[in-house]
Amino acid sequence: MKSVLKYLSPYKKELIVAPTFKLIEAILELILPMIMAGLLDLADAGRATTGVILKRSLLMAIVALVGLGSALVCQYLASKSSQSYGTDLRNAIMKKALSLDASAYDKFGAAQIVNRLTSDTQKLQHAVAMFMRLVVRAPFLCIGASVMAAIVSPKTAIIIIVLIPIYILLLWLVLFKSVPVQLKVQEKLDRVARLLRENLSGVRVIRAFGRQKSRDDQFCQSCDEHREQMERVSFITASLNPATSLLMNAAIALIVWYGASQVSIGGMTKGDIVAFVSYVTQMMLQMVIVARLVIIYTGAYASAKRVSAVLETEPAIKDRDDAAALDVSGGDTAVEFDNVAFAYPGSPEPTVKNITFTLGRGETIGIIGATGSGKSTLAKLLSREYDVDSGRVKMFGCDVREIKLESLREHLAVVPQKAFLFSGTVASNMKKGAPDADNDEIIKALKAAQAYSFVEEAGGIEAPVARSGANFSGGQRQRLTVARGLIKKAPVLILDDSSSALDAATEAELRKSIKEYCADTAVMLISQRISAVRQADKIIVLRDGEMAGIGTHSRLAAECDEYRELCISQGEEVPEKEAV
Repeated sequence: MKSVLKYLSPYKKELIVAPTFKLIEAILELILPMIMAGLLDLADAGRATTGVILKRSLLMAIVALVGLGSALVCQYLASKSSQSYGTDLRNAIMKKALSLDASAYDKFGAAQIVNRLTSDTQKLQHAVAMFMRLVVRAPFLCIGASVMAAIVSPKTAIIIIVLIPIYILLLWLVLFKSVPVQLKVQEKLDRVARLLRENLSGVRVIRAFGRQKSRDDQFCQSCDEHREQMERVSFITASLNPATSLLMNAAIALIVWYGASQVSIGGMTKGDIVAFVSYVTQMMLQMVIVARLVIIYTGAYASAKRVSAVLETEPAIKDRDDAAALDVSGGDTAVEFDNVAFAYPGSPEPTVKNITFTLGRGETIGIIGATGSGKSTLAKLLSREYDVDSGRVKMFGCDVREIKLESLREHLAVVPQKAFLFSGTVASNMKKGAPDADNDEIIKALKAAQAYSFVEEAGGIEAPVARSGANFSGGQRQRLTVARGLIKKAPVLILDDSSSALDAATEAELRKSIKEYCADTAVMLISQRISAVRQADKIIVLRDGEMAGIGTHSRLAAECDEYRELCISQGEEVPEKEAV
């Protein structure tokens, strides 16, 4: 909880001043019934002259106006502080989300993080506003009204003494029952958000396979489960209002019955009864507010636990105490894998093992293998999305675990399998790779990635890019992401199956221009296509996470059975294997 509450520290003054003004308003509300009771008693005694009525009325108006002013000050401070707190909390969640490693994302998922950033944060923001506006006022009025009622008639106050414990028991039962259900409500909402995101993102696949009804049924079932949990919460919390009304009306009936007998014997005046009823009504109405606050804070407590889970998650991949900036000036070896083994969390078997190779400056190494053979995993280990279980991964002679993450990734350019573009313009997307790049550098990178021709047709480098690059084809998006990687001019470039949507001619031109553009860059080229890697200085063949062979295309085609099978399956010519 500390991780959520610490963001309130900039608003300490407001957290004190706002409730103080609300307290002033509450005190003035307690004074009003006494003024009114005094006026009624004067009228009953025949001493309520016009002057007395005007003076008492003016006093009541002044008290009401001062109370109104105090309430407005509190409302302003509460609104400003709660909105600012919500903004700070959202910024903190986003900052934390961007710092989390791949394993943390596997744990939470995008839909959960979005829900915690929006729905849960909104509940916490509302809880802060209610704290400043009502948490002090409502209990104070409950206690104050009880005390004032006891001053008016100590004997009649016994009714209040009996009612309060009953109401406290009712509140405790609601709190005890509703907190677990509130947590389930948020869990069901996470599932609804996840399915919604999947359905909208994969709408083309759903239509292509004619699965609209099944996906709709699955979403409806999830919504029904969320509705059922909400109904449970609503049933529990809705019982408070009728129970409170029942207690309040029973109290008023008892007061009127008992007060009538006291008036007849001179134990109470009519003004005392009016004041006592006003105080009891005030007290019970504030109890209704307290009940609502209990509901709000049970939900806020559940949300605070969920938000805290994100904020308190520490990434497994982080800088060591002795981490240093990467020095790329020494040595000719850019990348080295030394007997590397790694298994994803929860996997019983290693994804890759016994991986050993080196990549020099200006060299290109191709990595090829069947689906699931561990090709992309090698790229993730180099960029430290995950850490190796055994062995070492080095860049320019330094273990990547001993390099500051910022420095490591500054010297890496990664073009991932999924071509993702940000909404904006072509230029703004290119500047994600090199923020200081000028127009000439952007155009040069686009030309190297075989992307400039269609960008020019679209309107130049200021051409708009829709969300996820939806206004470009798959091959165009791939070339734009390649250009974004090239413009970074990092000493190590990872191309993770980044030309899978290109035709053979365009792919050949792309390889040629990348070689010219990145003459001194070490390139790790991951692909499933022989045509993409055959010109590499050396090629690694992966089979079930292990190296089945390493060498040039001609050598592997002659000596490596796994590579020969890939060549044959893709229509590549291979030399006849010599008979043993």
